[in-house]
Amino acid sequence: QTRVNGRRVQQDPSVGSDNRRKAYEFVESVKNEHPNPLLVGCGILRSDAPQYGTAVACHVALHLIENTVRKKWKQYDEQTRVNGRMTTVETLLSSPVFLAKAELH
Repeated sequence: QTRVNGRRVQQDPSVGSDNRRKAYEFVESVKNEHPNPLLVGCGILRSDAPQYGTAVACHVALHLIENTVRKKWKQYDEQTRVNGRMTTVETLLSSPVFLAKAELH
C-alpha cells in the first residue's frame, strides 16, 4: 500500500513538491535497491492493491517488472531468471486486474 500511495502522491498535482519528491525517492529506492524488484511488482499485482487504485497499482507493478527485465535481468543467475519468468506469468494469469480486462475482450 505504501508503494502505491507513494506513486499516487507523486502523480497528484495537489500534493506539494516536497511530498512529491519523497514519494518519487521511495519508488525509485524500491526499484533500485530491492534485490529483485520484479517480485515486488508481482506482489503488488497479487495483492489487494487494486482497491487503492487499479491504474496506479498496475502502473507501479508493471514499471517495476519492466525495469527489472530491462536493467537487471542479465545480472541474475539462470535459476533466478527461470523463477522470475514463472512468477511473472503465474501472476499475470491469476491477477484479478488482468483477468477482469481479459473477460472484457
